[in-house]
Amino acid sequence: MYDISNPAEPLRLLQGYLLEISYAEEGLPHLAVDGVAGEETTEAIRLFQEKNGLPPTGEADPITWETVFRHHEYALLLRTADPTLVPVHVLPLLPRTASSEVYLLQTMLNAMRPKYEGIPLLIQNGSYDLATENAVRIYQGHRLLPASGITDLATWEALAEEYGRRPKED
Repeated sequence: MYDISNPAEPLRLLQGYLLEISYAEEGLPHLAVDGVAGEETTEAIRLFQEKNGLPPTGEADPITWETVFRHHEYALLLRTADPTLVPVHVLPLLPRTASSEVYLLQTMLNAMRPKYEGIPLLIQNGSYDLATENAVRIYQGHRLLPASGITDLATWEALAEEYGRRPKED
């Protein structure tokens, strides 16, 4: 996936790890994975360090790398587990918000595309954008739920239950 002989690739890897972590942990920005060492990346590293009791230098020293890697592994486990329940206090999921739950919503909606006509391929970025709202509305229509475009408890439970029953890919 990454060519570490390319000088930008280790930075892209770090950015990808921080992006994955940002969907599982509050307070971290959804970082662009572009291999560019700019202010956005430095600030994301600094915030990560601060949240994890490391000196907030904004530089990815070996201890920061190790900590990022461990947090990334945990965030990846959270994302790849079959979502079945979400704490009721986070529902409804609303347009123009961003969260790890929205990322899971986008994952589940993308998995429903082969079954339900009209659901577009969503960019899984954790942002409840217009495309996500429309996909929710289309899914709700297919499931005979009120087609509001808002992910309420009934929509989440229907989607999570159906997602959990889908054939698993090898």
